[in-house]
Amino acid sequence: MTVRFDDPRILIRFGALHLSIALFTLLRDTWIVVSGGLKAVTGFGLGLLLLGSKC
Repeated sequence: MTVRFDDPRILIRFGALHLSIALFTLLRDTWIVVSGGLKAVTGFGLGLLLLGSKC
C-alpha cells in the first residue's frame, strides 16, 4: 500500500493526528504551568499562615 498525499482522506487523517498531538502538548504544558502555580500559591499561603501563627 502506497501513501499518496493527493488523497484527501489521508491528508485529513494526517492533519487530525498533528492537531491532536499539538493539543495534547498544549494541554500538558498548561497543566505543568497551572500545577506549578498552584504549588507556589499553596506554599505562599502556608508560609503566610505560619508567619501569622508565630506573631
